[in-house]
Amino acid sequence: MSNAPPKQKTTARRSRMRFEVLNRFIDEGISKYGLTPHEAMTWVILYRDTQPNGQARTAVVDIASRAGISRRTVIRSLARLKNLKLLHEVRHGGLNRGPSSYVVTPVPMAPD
Repeated sequence: MSNAPPKQKTTARRSRMRFEVLNRFIDEGISKYGLTPHEAMTWVILYRDTQPNGQARTAVVDIASRAGISRRTVIRSLARLKNLKLLHEVRHGGLNRGPSSYVVTPVPMAPD
């Protein structure tokens, strides 16, 4: 038997909100912040990995593999996303420490 906590069911509202955040990032955030394709892909991968607790726990090498870019490019992308406040590093991982944990910040909504 597994001691893992039961999976939370994704509600329709939560699912709709995730798509709204993703759409806003693609429609407004990439151009607003002048993100490179590598930075945008890094943000999207971390956003996709975000758990219900609000954190994404992923290794740099895993992001690099999934995005088809180098490890060094991911590190530069993470640094820029942190400087732009689109990402907050909660825990810095590393060799024998496991993956880092991040909180992905949505793009603020533009006033109507």
